[in-house]
Amino acid sequence: MRNTWTIRSQNPQKQKLFSDTLGIDKITAQLLCNRAIDSVESAKKFLFPQEQDFFNPFLLKDIKIASERISDAISNNEKILIYSDYDVDGITGAALLYKVLKYANAKVDVYIPDRIKEGYGLNKESIEKIAKNKFSLVITVDCGTTAIEEAELARELGLCLIITDHHRPQSIRPQSFALINPLQDGCEYPFKYLAGVGLAYKLAEAVIQTAKIDYDITQHLDMVSIGTIADVVSLLDENRIFAKLGLEHLANTKNKGIKALIKNSRLNTTYFTSEHVSYIIAPRLNAAGRLNTALLSVKLLITENESEAQDLAGTLERENRNRQMLQEKILKQATEIANQNKKNSDDILVLAGENWHPGVIGIVASKIVEKFSKPALLISINGNTAKGSGRSMGGFDIFSAVSHCDSLLVEYGGHRGACGFSIHPSRINDFREKINKFYIEKSEKFIPAKKIQADMELKLSDLNGKVMNEINKISPFGQGNQKPIFISRNLKVKNKQKGIYRTKIWITDNDMTHEASFNENTFREADNLKIGDVVDLAYSPMIKNWRGMEYINFDIEDIEVIN
Repeated sequence: MRNTWTIRSQNPQKQKLFSDTLGIDKITAQLLCNRAIDSVESAKKFLFPQEQDFFNPFLLKDIKIASERISDAISNNEKILIYSDYDVDGITGAALLYKVLKYANAKVDVYIPDRIKEGYGLNKESIEKIAKNKFSLVITVDCGTTAIEEAELARELGLCLIITDHHRPQSIRPQSFALINPLQDGCEYPFKYLAGVGLAYKLAEAVIQTAKIDYDITQHLDMVSIGTIADVVSLLDENRIFAKLGLEHLANTKNKGIKALIKNSRLNTTYFTSEHVSYIIAPRLNAAGRLNTALLSVKLLITENESEAQDLAGTLERENRNRQMLQEKILKQATEIANQNKKNSDDILVLAGENWHPGVIGIVASKIVEKFSKPALLISINGNTAKGSGRSMGGFDIFSAVSHCDSLLVEYGGHRGACGFSIHPSRINDFREKINKFYIEKSEKFIPAKKIQADMELKLSDLNGKVMNEINKISPFGQGNQKPIFISRNLKVKNKQKGIYRTKIWITDNDMTHEASFNENTFREADNLKIGDVVDLAYSPMIKNWRGMEYINFDIEDIEVIN
């Protein structure tokens, strides 16, 4: 077999315990075991999360003094500014916090830096503008942990700065009034990996309690779910509760902007999944910040006017189409560069182009990773400046690699899976050499062959409607809670249909027949596959709907012809 397939260790005792106690199939029970769930109580919480499972927000370091300061600012009619990142996580967090504070009659506004002109996070020019406009309290969402100089400037200008952020802290803490970050030293919050919008929810929750505001914050779980899923954080523990309950809220959302966005995108469903967020909702909210201003998306999420919501949703739809065209153009150019022998032999691809739009190079970097199975950093050169965005793969810590090259960079930030940076164009070649040298010295070589770790080996008849409904209870799937993967052997290809975007096959074991689709990682495998071939299949099953009829479809992770 060209690729390596392994099957997780099975636990018949736990299977039986979960199956008997919870009334679930042994397949579902094993999926719980594979997610390190070791008790009936934790299994219940995983399958049926509830609002009362949320942790107390006041366990977060500094949140008590922050909520008291915000409560005082509301009472004293101070001007409050929410300063957020321009991605979906920041957008949803800013909108949520704005709605809560506005309900409390706060004088509040939102500021989002321009992705191209100002870049990520707090910047000194914006802080000076904020001070001149007589704001006295600034609350960040999804940024600020590493803004040491900017925080000091805010203090000098008399601004009270409350930072909410989930990015990894550096050794020096910013001199802010409060820093709400579960990753900081001394924070005893039980779950460390909330997204920015999750922290905004926690702060809003604390303010509601401190200021004794009669407000149902759970109505905003739809926004928290969108931001959490879009930011690709771990979908376990409290993030799982946010994501799962929030997806349920999406079906009956009261948010006029989200309703308009769903309608405009022609997303016709009453059952929302993480894929709906990742591939339909989030890209549209992100599009404005990539090509225009992310404030358009915030306005969409906070508007109470249906007509305005429809207009803004239409604008985002057009921006998203423009983004897609621009992305394809840059992807084509970057692929041509990567195909050059020297670049293609590097362990980390560092690809630079003139005037590539900085707002989309991160997306293109992800596509390059998929194409070449290597970490990739794309750099947009504009005169004497250059901005880069990187994406990792296979667990490689791209942030550590970029940090190792800090002497060549103007600035940088990020986390294990993604990073952003700026660099002088004259230093790009040195950067490429240094980061690849770091990879060789510090990281094990990636094995080109794909490694599939399956949950179980099954017969096609094992996957009935009851089991599929139970598997849906394990969703939403994403980082930390990957889609279940099963292996079925000795299947015959009964039919094959090649479409514009996807190739489908129908496979049978002579008792059951199912449709299976090749995805963007496996579509090349379809070319040489013939009707009548006998195959072993690694796949993720999902329920699809066609004209009101539900059926099971297999998303092909890998396929091996054995005849």
